[in-house]
Amino acid sequence: MFLKPDKTITLTVGDRTLTVKQRIIPDSLRAEKDVADYVKRGQPIKPCGAIGGDGRPRGITVHNTDDIKVATGTNAAEQYSRATYNGNMRGVIVHYYIWRGEIWQLLRLDERGWHAADGRTRRAGRRAGQQIGGNMDTIAIEAIGPGRDTEDTTATLCAWLCQEFKLDPALDIWQHYDFSRKNCPLYIRPHWADFLKAVAGYMDGKAPAPTPPKPSPGPKMTPEQRAFIDRVGKAAQTDSNILPSLVLAQAILESGWGRSELAQKANALFGIKAGSAWKGPRYEKKTAEYIDGEQVEITAAFRAYGSWEESIADHAALLRGSRYKAVQGERDYKRACRAVHAAGYATGPDYADKLIRLVEQYGLTAWDATPGEITHVVKQGDTLWSLAAKHLGSGQRWQEILETSGLPKDFDPTKLRIGTVLKIKTGGQTK
Repeated sequence: MFLKPDKTITLTVGDRTLTVKQRIIPDSLRAEKDVADYVKRGQPIKPCGAIGGDGRPRGITVHNTDDIKVATGTNAAEQYSRATYNGNMRGVIVHYYIWRGEIWQLLRLDERGWHAADGRTRRAGRRAGQQIGGNMDTIAIEAIGPGRDTEDTTATLCAWLCQEFKLDPALDIWQHYDFSRKNCPLYIRPHWADFLKAVAGYMDGKAPAPTPPKPSPGPKMTPEQRAFIDRVGKAAQTDSNILPSLVLAQAILESGWGRSELAQKANALFGIKAGSAWKGPRYEKKTAEYIDGEQVEITAAFRAYGSWEESIADHAALLRGSRYKAVQGERDYKRACRAVHAAGYATGPDYADKLIRLVEQYGLTAWDATPGEITHVVKQGDTLWSLAAKHLGSGQRWQEILETSGLPKDFDPTKLRIGTVLKIKTGGQTK
């Protein structure tokens, strides 16, 4: 049974609003089992103490926890809140859980939580003469996963809390790390200064979202390999009936990234045999074949071309034939790879598996654009936010790029890599 809020409230900070689902854990709720060494069976499930000693918070502690898979009809914020309410969080109790735009509140803001791993101790604060404890004196926000919208909601909530309790973002917002030396908030720490600037800006009503980190180096590819994928991928997209990811994987495997003898001397990327029906130029060479499960070497004639683009066009024409009917129109790359193998394109027993590994290793499905989409190769300085702002009209729509590109919704934007090919819908700008 999913947790139901007792109350839903709206918070306003600048021109932004937040909706908070409250299910405040009562002081009377007792642990039904031993939860931790400080929460035993029959004891209160929460600390039941006044925050700051007098019910006034002295700061905010920001945490990150991992995203989780949840049942249909709920989300990670509700599930973490339900686990806390049911006494399944090993004694950890925070004021807020945030997942994307969803906020759940479990503690009143005048009572302390148990989250910072500093017990009932205090340390020197940033203000003159201040002593502060993470558990004892700060409101705890648990931001779930690496999502940019989760971080944005967290920054907005921090801004509201700072306004409400007259806190200064630079002095009074803390990382979990500050109290325990745990690498937390894991996803926000690498750009903590930008996060604090966003909080301060939201208090003024004019902040942009926190600046996303620059993309990290992409998969290990040489400039020549990236150029090969870009050239073949663009040519492969001219035939909407054959998956470009399949074409790319075959070109890489058959031609060794365009460095094979056939690719160099005959502009042949796919090793298509020149049968009696072929009227164009030919190129003969020795090749390995599997006959009755045994690998043998034969001399065969292959089709030759005037350019790689001619080779790609002829390959598309071949796959449009009746022999490869199962490949035509197939939008699932795994089924397409297995279908081309089953139709007899190659005799190697692991041919399909090799193609699938190449598609997955180099993110080739991003080239499988449909009408109304474009592809974009990530370069230095690109962020999901900037690409969404440019192509979709709003940086806040960056997760639509993930969905179109077939990446998971919980994709860590800090892992965006140079050379990654993204799919972006066109014509979707907002006014």
